[in-house]
Amino acid sequence: MLCRKADAAGAGTTGRPGSNFPIEKSYASYYAGIMAIVNFRTDEVTQQALDELTAEGSTVSAAIRKALLDAARQKRRNFMRRESTALLNDAADLAESRAALRDMDDLRAW
Repeated sequence: MLCRKADAAGAGTTGRPGSNFPIEKSYASYYAGIMAIVNFRTDEVTQQALDELTAEGSTVSAAIRKALLDAARQKRRNFMRRESTALLNDAADLAESRAALRDMDDLRAW
């Protein structure tokens, strides 16, 4: 059995080398007493979504946490997609990238 431990900042690990996942930090923060409690009112649409997310046995808290993490991940992906598109249309950046590739081509072993 792996035990969860938290450092002074509330960062937790499972004791596995190199393990420091956000979910483990949240458990450490919870047990250290520094987790925020959020209350909100659902409307009909959000209640239906919550019912759908918990239909297979997930707790409401777990479903909301997962939905928040998914939304944050999607927001970062959208930002990266917009940034990539902007760079794709930037002639100066394309020219610099092509020049770097030409320079690196000279370093190839074959």
